[in-house]
Amino acid sequence: MGFDSDTPSIFERQIKFIQGSGIVTAMVGLLNAPKGTRLYKRLQRENRLLSPK
Repeated sequence: MGFDSDTPSIFERQIKFIQGSGIVTAMVGLLNAPKGTRLYKRLQRENRLLSPK
């Protein structure tokens, strides 16, 4: 999940997959791009960073 092409339905599909596969404990992490890292610079170049509100 998290691809640009994913729609909001990805969340329900992921839940169904986890439940159907018998995974006991699912761990989900968020992508973090600290300032100054190559990932941050790439996402900034691609205009993919959100501004804090």
